[in-house]
Amino acid sequence: MAVNPSSVKGKLMIGYQGWFRTPGDRNNSKWFHWFRNNAATPENFTIDMWPDTREYNPAWLVNAGNLQTRGGAQAQVFSATTPEVVCKHFDWMQRYNIDGAYVQRFVHENNLNTPQTVLTNVRNAAEATRRIWAVEYDVSSLTADESGYSLITRDWDWLVNSFRVLESPQHAHQNGKPVVFIWGLPFKAFCGSTPPGQKTSRPKGVATGRHFSRKRTGGLARKASRPGRCRSAQDAARPDRCRFRQDAALSKTWSQPERAGPEGG
Repeated sequence: MAVNPSSVKGKLMIGYQGWFRTPGDRNNSKWFHWFRNNAATPENFTIDMWPDTREYNPAWLVNAGNLQTRGGAQAQVFSATTPEVVCKHFDWMQRYNIDGAYVQRFVHENNLNTPQTVLTNVRNAAEATRRIWAVEYDVSSLTADESGYSLITRDWDWLVNSFRVLESPQHAHQNGKPVVFIWGLPFKAFCGSTPPGQKTSRPKGVATGRHFSRKRTGGLARKASRPGRCRSAQDAARPDRCRFRQDAALSKTWSQPERAGPEGG
């Protein structure tokens, strides 16, 4: 059944980085997110577990150096630049009733100078499987001196005018507006992790995120992430820590497990 793209409320969505790359793939990449130092050896692993590749066509896979599985077979992995691989991931979403994905874009100067292979793969796979999708901007690496507003605005204008992102029939909307997810807001500055005596840093891009969403033609439904501890009574009493939530039409709790403090909280 096709997922209705008119709303993300009540939808089960995942984040999709598409950052697994292999030497000689369609972007002529090196080993990326599988191994460090561009070397496919056990000491360079950057993954927690080996992928189950049984449903992949062998033509989509590449050998992981000389590594072998426990059964003695040649170990193989995939690149997200392969369209069939991404389509298989969306097939699984369809099979297990996952409604769609936010495809991640890291905010930096060279976004438009890199191949848009994964972005294209996600769009095509979402349309083929009738899942919904939207862009997720990761601003976690911005510094106080960088203008995230300028970077995101320039990138979004390219997505709309050149990539034609809003022409996708499966692009997610909310209240008639296209959804844009801004992830990685400065948790230290907003959620009480700044060491005593230090001023909190507020990157320009986060401070002006609401202006980006309002100034685009027709407006945007901006979704923001927040760490789970921003729901505590302590933070509720400190609106400066979590004020970014007030500017977003939608909000998502970042649920990465956190270790308990000395008090066990």
